[in-house]
Amino acid sequence: MRLNLIPQTVKQRGSSKAAWIVGPLVFVACAAGAVFMVIRSKGILEDVKAKASELQGPYDETVAYQKQIVDVVTGPRTVNTKRNIDLVTAMTKHVDEYPNLINAIRPYIPAFFRINSIGAAPAGDTTTVTMTGTVGSFQQYADLMLALLRIPAPYGPVQSISRSGFQHTDGFVPQLTELDQRGRARKPGDAVMPDDPLERLQAMINQGGQTQTGYQSLNNFGSDGNAARGAMANESLVTVRLVLPYKLQTPNPRDTLALFGGSGGGTAPAGGTPPTGPAPTTSPMGPGSRSGGANPGQGGDQ
Repeated sequence: MRLNLIPQTVKQRGSSKAAWIVGPLVFVACAAGAVFMVIRSKGILEDVKAKASELQGPYDETVAYQKQIVDVVTGPRTVNTKRNIDLVTAMTKHVDEYPNLINAIRPYIPAFFRINSIGAAPAGDTTTVTMTGTVGSFQQYADLMLALLRIPAPYGPVQSISRSGFQHTDGFVPQLTELDQRGRARKPGDAVMPDDPLERLQAMINQGGQTQTGYQSLNNFGSDGNAARGAMANESLVTVRLVLPYKLQTPNPRDTLALFGGSGGGTAPAGGTPPTGPAPTTSPMGPGSRSGGANPGQGGDQ
């Protein structure tokens, strides 16, 4: 067993001496560290300022370029260029509208209707399709309208349909006259057949002498070249107009062109129709159809 015989006052006196020696040394070390940190931070700050000064020039150039880019992007020239691009894109997309419309209508055109010309014109939210062709009888004239009324959406159903140009060539029973008391059937343009046998014989002789037989040179049939063919004998050249609930309006380039000095006055055109030209030598209508040329229709609406 060990006993501590040294008084406590002696031990405290030794500790105080050590504290007076170590305390100043710690203070000096802290002060030196603080001075070192201040000097070091100041050096780092000077280095950063130097680097910032070096980068200030490229930064100013970048800001200037950015401002120029913003001016170009938001400037009128870029806006006009974008309008032109959008216009070209819309018009390019619209190129297929007319062929798609005609291809959608074509399956509902009966084979007996020989198409000479077909076109479409926009009218607001609707489209008017005009077809010119030939039919051989009044029954075909009626069936043509029924067939076209079957056009489905999105181009149909047909809002209205009109027709014109049919010439009656079927036989009919005329009114009774002094010469013809029986009402003998005859075709339009034929002479009245009298009841008297001798007079009727003479009328038939006269009619036979006036009737043209053989090659008739009718509407360019039998002629050389690619001239447009009209209606054949006993056929009628008719015009049919359909009003479809389909918007075929072409893009309006007037506003865009006006920005570059073009004439911006007036109103925009309502639209156009596909270019016309010589009729094809073969019909796109499929089997049973015949080709022909474009000729205007005649007569009034029926």
